[in-house]
Amino acid sequence: MRLLCLVLFTLGLSGCATLPSEQSARGLYRDLRQAVDFRANTGWVVDELEVREATPSIMGSLCRTPNHSTEFLRGWLSEQLEHHGGPSEAQFQTHGELNRAIRNARRIERVQALLDSAQENRANCPYWLSASDDFAGIQGNEGRVSVWLESGGGGSLGWSNGRAELGGGGAARIMPAIGIGQRVTLAVGFGLGASGVLPEEDDGTREFRGVLSTIVPLVIRATDLSRIYDVELALSTRFVGSDAYHGARASFGIGLTAPRVAGLMPYALLWTGYEYTPTQHGSPEQHSLWLGSRVGFDWHPRSE
Repeated sequence: MRLLCLVLFTLGLSGCATLPSEQSARGLYRDLRQAVDFRANTGWVVDELEVREATPSIMGSLCRTPNHSTEFLRGWLSEQLEHHGGPSEAQFQTHGELNRAIRNARRIERVQALLDSAQENRANCPYWLSASDDFAGIQGNEGRVSVWLESGGGGSLGWSNGRAELGGGGAARIMPAIGIGQRVTLAVGFGLGASGVLPEEDDGTREFRGVLSTIVPLVIRATDLSRIYDVELALSTRFVGSDAYHGARASFGIGLTAPRVAGLMPYALLWTGYEYTPTQHGSPEQHSLWLGSRVGFDWHPRSE
């Protein structure tokens, strides 16, 4: 996992967020952070009001987490706050501006406040929710089997036989997925859509040619709380008349997730990739650079 984080860091993204070592504390922390980050992205101003409104959304996680794990998380958060320079207000009084360390400390304090608020309501947990050391959170995919449903597309710049051509396409995809670690999810599936190109003719004009296309993707997704990073290898096929043109695509995507509700976690990402189609049916080999976007849902019906 450290190697994966290092790869992401060298790509100019960010280092992976530190996670608690105990599984149920780690699951609760993910859920708390997702709630805090989501509300912060939509405008967090007054701590008391935001914590009060966010508390109901986190009770399902708190009620599934044993008390000893909650206390473990509380101590871990205190250590993290100290690591980031201590209380954010004291740091601000010293520096006079919101630097990165202060923002990190402020985020930890918000997680602490939300944890305290939820813990105060533990006695109201319903009888059908029992705490378990195996609880891995609602928002993450650690040890979880899920299904991804997504759609999207993009544009391409291709070159073949010394000529450049514009193109693009889109597809709907379904992919069973399984969490294989604290941060990594593996998915494989099938997509159906359409693709097309605008090749330059001998007279200099361009005419759009659309064709049916399929894709069989293998995706490795690294999750850093609400951020996702996809590395994808895929087999692609374009059907032109009675001929099938087979190729391969490698791509990388970066995106964000929203909190999981009723088993569905929405996500969106931007991706870029390279596709190669070898010589087939008398046509020359083709190279394409892609840029596009995808939106989807990570569905796990037993998350709630």
